[in-house]
Amino acid sequence: MKSLRQSTRREALTVLLGAPLAAAACRRSPILSYDGAIIGQDVRHAHALREPLAPERWASAPEVRTRVLVIGAGPAGLSCAWRLRQSLSDPDAVTVIELESSPGGTSRFSESSVTAYPWGAHYVPTPGAHNRDFVALLREMNVLESIAPDGRPVVREEHLVRDLDERLWFRGQWREGLYPADGASEDDLRQWRRFQSEVDAWVRRRDAQGRRPFVLPSTLASDEPEARALDRSTIARWLDERGFTSERLRWMVDYACRDDYGLRAAQTSAWAGLFYFASRVQQEGASAEELIAFPEGNGRFVRHFAEALRGRIDCGVMAHGVELGEDGAALVRASRVESGALVRYRCERVVVAVPRYVAQRILAPALRATGAAGEHEYSPWLVCNLHLDDRPARDASGLEMAWDNVLYDSPALGYVSATHQSMRDHGPNVLTWYLPLCGDDPNAERRKLLAMDWRACADAAVSDVARAHPDLARVLRRVDVMRWGHAMPRPTVGFLSRRAPEAPVSSDPRVLFAHTDRSGIALFEEAFDRGIRAANAILAPAPPA
Repeated sequence: MKSLRQSTRREALTVLLGAPLAAAACRRSPILSYDGAIIGQDVRHAHALREPLAPERWASAPEVRTRVLVIGAGPAGLSCAWRLRQSLSDPDAVTVIELESSPGGTSRFSESSVTAYPWGAHYVPTPGAHNRDFVALLREMNVLESIAPDGRPVVREEHLVRDLDERLWFRGQWREGLYPADGASEDDLRQWRRFQSEVDAWVRRRDAQGRRPFVLPSTLASDEPEARALDRSTIARWLDERGFTSERLRWMVDYACRDDYGLRAAQTSAWAGLFYFASRVQQEGASAEELIAFPEGNGRFVRHFAEALRGRIDCGVMAHGVELGEDGAALVRASRVESGALVRYRCERVVVAVPRYVAQRILAPALRATGAAGEHEYSPWLVCNLHLDDRPARDASGLEMAWDNVLYDSPALGYVSATHQSMRDHGPNVLTWYLPLCGDDPNAERRKLLAMDWRACADAAVSDVARAHPDLARVLRRVDVMRWGHAMPRPTVGFLSRRAPEAPVSSDPRVLFAHTDRSGIALFEEAFDRGIRAANAILAPAPPA
C-alpha cells in the first residue's frame, strides 16, 4: 500500500500535470534538495472586497488630493499614468494606487544576484509602423536603433531574442524550433504549409477602410462580418472544417492558444486562434515579426514606467469604492493593506485600471456599464522560477539551451532562460516555468491551484523540467512560486461580444477605464493601448459648452 505522502504527491501532480506525467514522476524519487516560497498575490486581501466596509467608516479618514487617480498599477494603469505624466505640467498631478506590494500586474519581475527574471509576460513582437504610440515608447526606452523610411521601427540587435531562440523536447531529445518537423510525413508538412497559406490570406485582407482583420492592438482591427463570424466557433472546429488533421499542426495551434490565452484549441474562439498567428505578421508571405525580450521580460516596461512615475505609485493600497461628489469631484475610498488605515482620495478624474470583476465591486451600478454583454472568465496560471547554480548537462543532441524551451508532451509551456539575453550561456541561471490551468471550469481550476502549497507547486515544475534534464538536482538551489488566480481573460467562443468599446469613459466623464479586460486578450500591447486611450481622453480639450 502506498503511503499517504506518496498518494498526496501523486494526486497533486495529477491535478497540475495530468495522470501520465504524474505516474512517471512518482516512479522517480522526488528532488527535495532546494528551498523556496510562495510569493506575490495574497488572495485574502482581494477577498476582503466581498465584505464591504460601511461608507461612514471613512468620515474621519485623511483626505489626499490629486488631479488624476489611477486604480491599479498593471501595464494599462502604468501606461495611462506614464502618458499623463509626460503631458501634464504638474508632476504631482497623477497618483497610482496598487493593491499588491509592487507594480506590474502580470508583467511583474524580480531580481536575484544572478539576473532579473519575469513572473509573467516575457516578450512583445516588434510592432508595425501603424502602432505609433508603442513605437514612441520603444524609442524613449532606447530599444530602437532607427526608424526605416517606411516608418517601420528597427530594433537594436541586443533587444531581439538571439539564437538559439526556440527548441522543443520531442521524443526524448531537444530539437531546434517549435514545429515538430523531425519525422514529419509529407502530409504533415503539406498541411503545415496550407495552414500558413490560410494565415497569409488573412494577413493580405483589407476592408473598405484599409484595415486588417487581425492587428495589434486589436482596437485598430477591421470589424468586417466575415472576420467577426470566426468568433462563433472554436479554432479546433475551424481546423476540422478545413481538413487539418495533422497531429503536429494541431499541437502547434493548441500550444499557441495555451501560450497566449490559457486555453486549449477546443475552447478558444477561432478569431482569437487566428489572431495569434496573423497579428504577428506584417506582410503576406513574411515570417512573424522578431521578438523583443529582456531578462526580466515585460518587467522592463514596468521598470521604465515606475522610474518615470517615481514617488507617484503607492503600493499596498486597496480601493474599496468610487463615488461622485456633488462638487464635481470623484471620491475614492481606500485602505492601507498592512495597517488597515483608511484614506480618501479626492480627484478630478479616476481611471479604473483593474479587472472587470474587481471594478464591479468598487463602482456604483450606474458607473459599471461598459457596453459589453456578459462577463469574462479568467484562466489561472502557475509560474515557478527555478534558481540554478549551473546549467544542466546537454543531452545527446548537444543543443544548447534556448531562450524558449518547450516540452512537447507537457500541459505546461516549458521554461524561459532569464540569462539568455545577457549573452551568458554558462554558470548560474533562472528558469521561468509556466503552466496554464485550462480546464473547462476556471473556478474549479482556481480552487485547485490555490489549495496547492509551495511544495506541491514546486514539485510539479521540477518534475516536469527534470524529464528533459535528468541531472537537475545537481544544479537546483531554489524554486519560488507565483499562483495567478485570475491571470487573463479567456477569449472563448463569443468573446468579441464581451469586449468593451474603444471609448474608455463610463456613464460619467469623471470615471474612465483602462485594462486588458476591455480587449479580452491579455497582451501587453492591448493593455498599453487601453491605458493610452484613457490618458488621451483625459488630455483631450473639453468640448465647447
